Amino acid sequence: MKVTELLQADGYSVDEINTAIKEAENKLLQIDGNAFKIKPERESIVRKYCILDIIANFGRPIPSDKTTGCLMVPGYSTYWGMPQNDVIRKAIEIAPMLEKMWHSTTDVFDDIQWLTEKGFVKNG
Repeated sequence: MKVTELLQADGYSVDEINTAIKEAENKLLQIDGNAFKIKPERESIVRKYCILDIIANFGRPIPSDKTTGCLMVPGYSTYWGMPQNDVIRKAIEIAPMLEKMWHSTTDVFDDIQWLTEKGFVKNG
């Protein structure tokens, strides 16, 4: 499986990978032919956490006077984030299936609002 190869290249053991895959199959994924597919009832949370991961992984320090229009991860760094439109653009670039998972443009904003209300993301 390509997933196993990628995770082994990142330093995970086969046992760790198999345990994680079994857990994911129980809670998050279903097998669709020779591929994994996100369970429909879990798509919403996957979209939200994908946005959070994009900000944490691809953000940068934001000057305190330039936070307007930016999404930031609190506690990651004082002002660590990126402009909101760049977050969405990067998310679609990395995970193109998000365009299909966001059934309407309001879904994107609902996901961001949820992250903000839960305190995972700050909106500048």
